[in-house]
Amino acid sequence: MTYLELHIGVNLETQKIGSNINDDFLPEEIDYFLNEAVKDYIKMQYSNIKNEERNVESQFVNENIRTLIKTNNLANIVTVSYLPNTIKGDLPNDYLYYIFSRTNSNGTWKNNRKLEPKGIKDYIETEFNSPLFREYPLLIEGDSVLVIGNATDQLSTNDNISFTYVKTPEKIALIGNESTEFTSLPEHTHLEIVNIASNKILQIIAPRAQE
Repeated sequence: MTYLELHIGVNLETQKIGSNINDDFLPEEIDYFLNEAVKDYIKMQYSNIKNEERNVESQFVNENIRTLIKTNNLANIVTVSYLPNTIKGDLPNDYLYYIFSRTNSNGTWKNNRKLEPKGIKDYIETEFNSPLFREYPLLIEGDSVLVIGNATDQLSTNDNISFTYVKTPEKIALIGNESTEFTSLPEHTHLEIVNIASNKILQIIAPRAQE
């Protein structure tokens, strides 16, 4: 659908469901509800992605958000001074949700496992702790992605970090872009986006009608 068709769909749907409710929304307001609907839909679909297996050959196919799933080799790999045996790369500018990643160190690929900051301390090498793990710990810190090596693998700036993620969708803005196609999500999802946006609008205007 084009941006205009999305707007028309929302107007028709709200009139169909709430035929007794009269309320006019500005194009910018409908833009807002459509963008919120897109965010909700992506979050719902992301929660359905199961990445426990982390199998690259069958990786994380979700037909409803396949247009947003992206794999990059991270740029600007450098070593980290404040953590032992750790490298970092730039988090992609359009990053939204993490799915999967791997690190190629000395010609060998190994999966990464995303951890929260509080869990990192158990994976840091010290004189009392020489961790060995099948997957490298990965931490997203600000605009960077950190990967921590273990006691037998020395990471370096020559290593590659392959990073699969859900990217941020385009912003819907009707004025001046009426014929622009909404391509962030596949065509078969567009009616559901319209329905979600319409329900959001109805939740606001229905109480007004009862006043």
